[in-house]
Amino acid sequence: MTAAGFQMDDGWLEFDPNPSKPSFALPPGAVDAHCHVFGPGATFPYAATRKYTPCDAPKETLWALRDHLGFTRNVIVQATCHGTDNRALLDALENSNGLARGVATVSNDMSDEQLQALHDAGVRGARFNFVRRLVDVLPHNELLAIGERIQSMGWHLVIYIASWRGCPAQSFSTTWDDPMSPGTSTTIRSSCSCRCSPRTKTCGRKSVAPIA
Repeated sequence: MTAAGFQMDDGWLEFDPNPSKPSFALPPGAVDAHCHVFGPGATFPYAATRKYTPCDAPKETLWALRDHLGFTRNVIVQATCHGTDNRALLDALENSNGLARGVATVSNDMSDEQLQALHDAGVRGARFNFVRRLVDVLPHNELLAIGERIQSMGWHLVIYIASWRGCPAQSFSTTWDDPMSPGTSTTIRSSCSCRCSPRTKTCGRKSVAPIA
């Protein structure tokens, strides 16, 4: 599957066009708490700095999957193949009938007006990615500056790591309040889909950042 001007990576596993249904009914109000939209590339081009090119999987595909599986709401996380161009994310949020919130990729050169536009569309978090196969990690001082700017907006941070041991996020996270303390708003997400605790340096499968 290709988008205009983009060739999907060889070996990219396309989504199942006919997924099975769960054998149980999800509870009312169930949230798919981490999902993506990809393009379509002809409308929302993939970033020149991307490290992979996916198949197109736009908002309509996500809504169909949500309804098929029995979810009510989505938290849509900006895909790294779109870089800091959050237009595909914003388009999905603005056409979700209030049933989605977003986690954006933010750069420190964004204006306050741009950040406010993200917030108004339904963004409630920023993603800091330390997985080098997906992104070139930003300097810690830039990430700290971004964190300070979004703090007043009540956003939370999603810190994406490959594993806690030896991760460059260790030195970064020590500059923040303990993310496992009540009332804080940092989620540490490892690529094994666990929630990893910097306090114990183990995978505790603990999420600490609900999105309002």
